[in-house]
Amino acid sequence: MHRLTIFESAGLVGIVLAANLNAAFQFPDFRGLPQTTYQEWNVFNSANNPNLPDVANGNPNGSATVQELTGGAFLTSGGNIYSFAMATSFNLIVPDYGLGSQANTRVVLQIRTLGSTVDLESITFNGQAADSAELLYEEPLGGFGGILRDWMFEWSAVSGNVGINTIHFKAAGSSMGLDRVSVDTQALAVAMPAPLLVQAKPYHNSFAGVDKVDQAVNVLQRGSQPKTVELSNLISSSQGINGVVLDFDNLTALGDVTLEYKMSPQNVFTLPVQDWTTVPPTPLATLQPDGGQAGSDRVLLTWPDLICVDRYLCIKVIHNGNTIAELYLGHLRGEMTGASGGKFTVLVSDILAVRANLSLVKTASGRTDVDKSGTVLVQDILDTRTNLSCELTQIQIPAL
Repeated sequence: MHRLTIFESAGLVGIVLAANLNAAFQFPDFRGLPQTTYQEWNVFNSANNPNLPDVANGNPNGSATVQELTGGAFLTSGGNIYSFAMATSFNLIVPDYGLGSQANTRVVLQIRTLGSTVDLESITFNGQAADSAELLYEEPLGGFGGILRDWMFEWSAVSGNVGINTIHFKAAGSSMGLDRVSVDTQALAVAMPAPLLVQAKPYHNSFAGVDKVDQAVNVLQRGSQPKTVELSNLISSSQGINGVVLDFDNLTALGDVTLEYKMSPQNVFTLPVQDWTTVPPTPLATLQPDGGQAGSDRVLLTWPDLICVDRYLCIKVIHNGNTIAELYLGHLRGEMTGASGGKFTVLVSDILAVRANLSLVKTASGRTDVDKSGTVLVQDILDTRTNLSCELTQIQIPAL
């Protein structure tokens, strides 16, 4: 006969099963898989000092130990740890893979006791109560022997994976003999979500001020609908495109993404363009954790001046072989007023727009501060005038 009851205690929910007399410790389904450990004790050699496993020690990270903590126990002739005077208390130390917070740990702990039983509410793995408890087997021993019980406790997915685990348990009262223990662990890496681009902005690497991000211009992202490049996607500085910031969620390292850079022909060209070229050189890339919008992680890309001038820059962001963002930013030195007839053109009206701001202090977002000195000066008028009549095709970005 099997007796099946539901057991609840201190948030622990499990099944208590008094099985037939042939029941024994279980073989967890993950034992022997990669990133698992298995250790088992049947005969202890010390009542007070750490005990190494004597049945199995399948742990590439080191040796696990079991130790009684009260100091009031003794070793029986059969190699059990026992005390008739007090409730014994134990720590089970298990080295593990140390995969960090981006992992889970699965655990199966099995304990055989003689006499009184283990205190179910005392059992923790790194301070966390088990998800389930199962009484695998029990047998009256007769006389003053009490009852033999085999228990199994499981933690299905403890958050994180550390280098050293601590399992704690204690007796429910005096006269408990610890006869046998086994513990299996499995370290499981958690699949991280793909990096998500939150924001992309031009970065004026030559701007005289501290904050070099251009908040007035948006880097255009290819999407489900065709998009036309507007003045708000174009910068006008005399140095060309020399920086971009990319803000990501779910980015832990620069290596999480691959970035590819292309630039269009200069001035006016016919669409579609087949001969966009690689941007020389590869930009300097730095990761600024929590440095982006709303605490996102910022990737700062910088080039020397005059590398990408009077043309478009395209950046592809690739994760695990998939393009997760395709970005476009244009440049036409001195362009102030916007496109007409399918192209941007530097006109007298652009010179007048700069002249109207003469002597004004500007942030990095100030379009009329062409040389990015922080103030609109005569040099900005001259930089615009020397590009008079220069043009740039107003491109349309096709839908994905």
